[in-house]
Amino acid sequence: MWERFVENFLPTLPIQAAGPGVDAATAREHAAALAGVSWQSTRRSDSSYLRLLTLFAPTRVHPQDDGTITVDGQKGLNGQLLRWREVSPWLWQQENGRGLLEVKVKDGRPVYFSGGPFASVFGFEPIPGWRSPAWLRPALIVALGLLTLSAVLRVGGVFVRRYYRVPAPAEGRGLRWLQTLSITVLLGSVIAWVAYVKAMSAPGGISSYSNGPLILVQAVSWLSVIAAVALLWVAVRAPASWPRLRRYGAWVVALSGLVVAFVAITQRLISTGLQL
Repeated sequence: MWERFVENFLPTLPIQAAGPGVDAATAREHAAALAGVSWQSTRRSDSSYLRLLTLFAPTRVHPQDDGTITVDGQKGLNGQLLRWREVSPWLWQQENGRGLLEVKVKDGRPVYFSGGPFASVFGFEPIPGWRSPAWLRPALIVALGLLTLSAVLRVGGVFVRRYYRVPAPAEGRGLRWLQTLSITVLLGSVIAWVAYVKAMSAPGGISSYSNGPLILVQAVSWLSVIAAVALLWVAVRAPASWPRLRRYGAWVVALSGLVVAFVAITQRLISTGLQL
């Protein structure tokens, strides 16, 4: 009875293209324009540390060899990414489906896209260039690598001086200690956030305003910003008696610390609570 009802009153309609299609060159050009942008959902937490997701997991559009595109996270019932084919300029239709994806263009640049069943709920817009993952994520990785290298060299230097029984230079000793302490705080803040996110992701991990570990890692983030300023002060105040390599190294470490502090500020790691 159910099968006969579906056959009579819910017949399968043929899938029709929503547009005449575009030539291959236009499809490649538009796909490349979408792929060259790091996108973020308009439905997101933007005033808490959850903004960090846009740095490490932005939404990307991927051109395919067959002329279609895929969008991160947009999957079909089979668990595979949906493929979209451009049927009109800046309008894509789901491959073997009726879903549509449309892009808003301003001054020749894509500035928004949405489609499918979620079009009335949220869409995607570009992440601002000043905190785009395209440059900020590599800069953070390089900065952390340089800070780690500096820490390793400092520890190694202690053992080398002890082995050869060479005392550390007396001039600028306070600056060196401040530099070492600041590097420790910066690396410690990163380790603290990694540990917190890992604990929060575990089953039963809950965050709230009264979450003690959350308040602790946010406090450490504030200290990391202060530590970055301290590294800059050390680079400015470095005595002339320091070897040129050490003075240049002080500036490299200071710039690395500023990158970490910039991430802490722009990704809301120093904000309190979980407000949206």
